[in-house]
Amino acid sequence: MLPRFPRIKNHYQATTQIKTAMPQRNLNSPATQEFAWSSSKRFWISWVIGFHLFCVVLAPLAVVDPRPVLAVDMQRILRPYSESLFLLHGYRFFAPEPGPSHIVRYEISLPSGELLTGQFPDRDEHWPRLIYHRWFMLSETVFQHVSATLGEDELGQWQQQVEGEIAALQQSDPRAAGRLSAELKEELQDHQRALEIRNDLVVNIGKKLLQKYGGDKIEMRLVTRVIPPPQDIAMGLRLENERYLPSELSYKLGTVYANANGLESLSPESENPSERSPKAGQGRGGKTP
Repeated sequence: MLPRFPRIKNHYQATTQIKTAMPQRNLNSPATQEFAWSSSKRFWISWVIGFHLFCVVLAPLAVVDPRPVLAVDMQRILRPYSESLFLLHGYRFFAPEPGPSHIVRYEISLPSGELLTGQFPDRDEHWPRLIYHRWFMLSETVFQHVSATLGEDELGQWQQQVEGEIAALQQSDPRAAGRLSAELKEELQDHQRALEIRNDLVVNIGKKLLQKYGGDKIEMRLVTRVIPPPQDIAMGLRLENERYLPSELSYKLGTVYANANGLESLSPESENPSERSPKAGQGRGGKTP
């Protein structure tokens, strides 16, 4: 065995002397027992910590596909707790296979008759990086609410299909038909609430942009940017290339007027995207629009 270097040997000896000179803690002393937790206190604190860690693990399980049914049901129950502590993060942002990103493009009609075009997020306008990231998250939030709702035609076709199933079950299994009818009513109510949230979000964004630029009217469109293949990047193509912004993945959000308030200021378009992007949240891939 090689001898220790003098410096290491002296350090080892000094450390040993310090540890030997340190007073030993007496766990049975009255001062220590005064601050000791009881068994019941340790149990409940451990339970609270375990419950919180369970919610931290449950959040990504309930939002990342494929999602276990049990995780989704439990997350629905624990959602108030997770939302109050901001545990429902966009874990897909750091996914190994990120999805497409989304941009909101707009056209603002100015009182002078000029047409101002823009988008968010925008690298040239939104800086430093933290400001850019806030606008990036806002566009992804718009996408989440858009993908969580159906167009009028889609909703009507789905409702008609479910009502047909209910009518077919009326004769064979009335109880099942009643349960399916109650589920349909609940789904329609949830969809209506989601639609109102989406419309309120679009209206407030439009009002903010109109206030910023002094416009009379703004038309907004949600654009999906697909991830370019590596060979395109190697060839020198930029992310701003329009080939990565296919028109079939574009969705009209609506028109907002400066002199109107509430939901009436939103003029929803009848067109629906022929091919929707992945469901809500899947667009938060590790990418930069």
